[in-house]
Amino acid sequence: MKIFLSGAEMTSELALHAQLKQKLFFPDYYGENLDALWDCIRCVDVPLTVVWQDFAQSQEYLGQYAERVLETLRDAEQDVPGFILEVR
Repeated sequence: MKIFLSGAEMTSELALHAQLKQKLFFPDYYGENLDALWDCIRCVDVPLTVVWQDFAQSQEYLGQYAERVLETLRDAEQDVPGFILEVR
């Protein structure tokens, strides 16, 4: 499966996590923080490719937080066989 994240819609940390929760089918109890992202991303159904479009725009909105989320997703790419991240 391939899903697309829109950096243009990541205007806040809350908006970013809402998009992740919806697109990746995270459970209702998803905590909307980096620890919760790590916990949930390791349990996604694979194979899965996540395409983060307009990353530069999400950086403009979120600054360092976008980098921290990217780092978490890159760590997942190393830890979860079948999980692929593409950044555009």
